[in-house]
Amino acid sequence: MFKPCLPVELLLPILQFIHPSNFDYNLCLVSHTFRANVEYQFYRYVSVPEKRLLYFCRTMFARPDLARRVLRLAFTGAVLHTRGEPGSGSGSELEPAGGDTDTEVVARMMKMLVNLKDLCISSSVHIPESGEREWPINQDDVRILYDCPFKLERLDCMFAWGEPLARWLATQPQLVAFEHDGYPRGQVRLAPGDTTTLMQCSYLRITPYILECFEGRDKPQPVALRFDMRFITVQQEFNAARSLGDMCRNLKCLTLTRQISTTGEYLSTSRILRAFAEKAPKLTCLAIYENIDYVSMHAHRG
Repeated sequence: MFKPCLPVELLLPILQFIHPSNFDYNLCLVSHTFRANVEYQFYRYVSVPEKRLLYFCRTMFARPDLARRVLRLAFTGAVLHTRGEPGSGSGSELEPAGGDTDTEVVARMMKMLVNLKDLCISSSVHIPESGEREWPINQDDVRILYDCPFKLERLDCMFAWGEPLARWLATQPQLVAFEHDGYPRGQVRLAPGDTTTLMQCSYLRITPYILECFEGRDKPQPVALRFDMRFITVQQEFNAARSLGDMCRNLKCLTLTRQISTTGEYLSTSRILRAFAEKAPKLTCLAIYENIDYVSMHAHRG
């Protein structure tokens, strides 16, 4: 007649051992106590499946209490325009309400994530089919982050590098890790205050054109740096290697990625290292990835 159950103070620590990606949401059906604790853990770290972004937005609008629990969020800009939730029998379209565009829907959802600390927005691997609307989040849509209440500690994004993104970064003084997969939007000229946040980051994954914005100024001094030197000329690659010498004071871990052409000019790895190695006294881990441009090689032979 009596079935003992775990007290809440023990249940939640046990659930925290389960990675969010391995959660079985059927645990919510066990009891009201289980549901509250499972949702607490499940929505702390959210990775939205491809094309499910609007479904996630709808959940946040319906459950603001869950939106306050989200600490980490990862999604792509792809959405699925369909009728109703699969298997729900509903005939209602999953379309923006009140005349909002998809981008505006995502922007409103982002403003609900008051406790968000870690954000990853990546490009979609899917291409919109013929007749389908473009994905709502692209490289020019950094505006979805405007006026959001959260203070990020980590940002991984594909937004174009330029004044809009740099100025928004200046509103995130707690940022310690910044990873960038986008491209520059023309010639970028930044005010000194627009680069303050990057100066404080201990981890950076960037490309040389971001460092160009620090010309004539102090450069960031990260502890760990992933430097992508692909798709640039030999002269730009050498200039990028020299610029590393100005940001090595605290550097302990460095990863370089290069794109080597087998038909054109080639800058030796040793020359790149000599450009900055003497200025990196704390460097203990060095990884160099050299991607050979076989496409250009075969085209040249043809």
